Amino acid sequence: MAANAVWARQQPIAREDGPIPLYYRLESRLRGLLASESLAPGEVLPPEGRLGEIYGVSRITVRRAIDHLSRDGLIVIRQGVGTFVNDQPHIDAPCLVSFTDVALRRGERPSSRLLEFGEVAEVEPAASALGLVNAETMFLLRRLRLLNDHPVFMSSAYLPSQEFRGLTADAVSDEGPEQSLYHLIDRFGVALSDGDEATCAVHATPQVADLFHLGRAAPVVQKSCVLRDRRGVAVLYEEAIWGVPERTQVRWEAKLSMIDFPRRAVRQT
Repeated sequence: MAANAVWARQQPIAREDGPIPLYYRLESRLRGLLASESLAPGEVLPPEGRLGEIYGVSRITVRRAIDHLSRDGLIVIRQGVGTFVNDQPHIDAPCLVSFTDVALRRGERPSSRLLEFGEVAEVEPAASALGLVNAETMFLLRRLRLLNDHPVFMSSAYLPSQEFRGLTADAVSDEGPEQSLYHLIDRFGVALSDGDEATCAVHATPQVADLFHLGRAAPVVQKSCVLRDRRGVAVLYEEAIWGVPERTQVRWEAKLSMIDFPRRAVRQT
């Protein structure tokens, strides 16, 4: 998708009451765009003033968010020239491995709890990641994923309506192999080919804090993934919020945080 189209689709950041500052919410928005590959390496970001207009925030807010992204190596600031998207490393294996399948092979019991299902449009960065235009719709499947009855992460999966016509909440099981998104995707005749994944730290929303019994705005891990079919078309965008940081060890590689899970990194579908 052209960069101009990506920015035209962005919505102002709502000025909600709460402890999460505007610069951090803007930073999370921009991280989502970078993780979804809506912006290609080498593309230039709009100037600070224009970003402020797009998201409804001040230049100071924009500058602080940009500084954090630059510090983490996600963008490159060239004084007098502009701010550019940096080339990002990917973790391909975790994006193509099923959380459900791995858990079952280990003799553990994965399960799911449906939190939200519906057809939505113009939700970013999902719409840009899926290449949707003109308010094309997508299905949102939000679930709490559990392991041996213990909450592990919240999955928000977006699937283009055009590819998954007739999808209903009943199509996804709460337990067994059928709960995997891979099982659902296969039922619709979609053959997956590859995917990309990125990881960043975010503040827990009130919903996430309640699900995992965390403090308000506690730090949690967000993994964003795009899966493509054999045509190279994006057919799934997923954001997973892991609410169990004590089960993870964080290491920094190429200034980008990545997560090492016990025994083996797993995909969250």
